[in-house]
Amino acid sequence: TSAQDGFALYTEGAANINGSLRVFEIIEKAQIDSRVLGGTGGPVNIYLADNNVYYFTPNATGNWTLNFLGDSTKTPATGLFLGGTDGFLNVGESMTVAIVTKQGATAFYNNVITIDNQTVTPYYYGGENINTGNAGTVSEASIDVYTYVIIRNASGGTIDQQFTVLYSQSQYTR
Repeated sequence: TSAQDGFALYTEGAANINGSLRVFEIIEKAQIDSRVLGGTGGPVNIYLADNNVYYFTPNATGNWTLNFLGDSTKTPATGLFLGGTDGFLNVGESMTVAIVTKQGATAFYNNVITIDNQTVTPYYYGGENINTGNAGTVSEASIDVYTYVIIRNASGGTIDQQFTVLYSQSQYTR
């Protein structure tokens, strides 16, 4: 019910709390990622058991596909969201993900979203389809933040019946 000064709770892996939880400070881990969004390497895998904030430090070089997966350590190696009782999100659970990337003088954007390599049709903030990134200047990059709220609706049916994805884009400049 309470901890003495100098003691902390540390858990490795998942923890379930059934009831109220008071949190006085949250510090989230951000994955600083040197992969280039829009490169020729195909979809960019995002393992959500590892992280939910990814900061891609190079400028994007083309439009890109994000492939949301569960846990990179699970079998099969793809770390599936789906997969019966081993699925990453249960029905009625959600997760918010932030993808941060720099934009140069020519801007690009996330044009395809997949979960377990299956294309999902998102709902767009403001009802406007995202079809461009936000360009920086020759001397200063712009930073775009893409936010995804992934909600697990059902355990069967098409990928769009199983998941609702709320997708938004924000621009940051100096």
